[in-house]
Amino acid sequence: MKFVFAFILLVSVAFGDLPQRESPHLLHLSEGSGNHRITSRIQPVCPDGACSLCANAVVKLKLLVAKGGRVKDIVPVAGDPQLVQAAINAVSQWRYEPYILVREPVEFETRTTIRSWSCRN
Repeated sequence: MKFVFAFILLVSVAFGDLPQRESPHLLHLSEGSGNHRITSRIQPVCPDGACSLCANAVVKLKLLVAKGGRVKDIVPVAGDPQLVQAAINAVSQWRYEPYILVREPVEFETRTTIRSWSCRN
């Protein structure tokens, strides 16, 4: 009986009767590795009247990058609530080099820390 089951399983796999697994799931890149893949970066702009707040401000974000390199989702991790939206607005415009795994682009998750701000006075 085990032999028959193994034979059926082998034939099913050989002829594609079993559902195919999707491409690899979400890849997690370190902040440093993610930052090295950035191809286009927009500097965040401090909100009006918050230039003094931006001087030493740090905002940390978790990003989901789509297969083509566009930022697909952003989740704030830490930072002043007054500055988080400005950081999200800038980072949503960033572009990343697609990550290729087994000859296919895959989505990946990474983090970034915003330490540099543009201030309009």
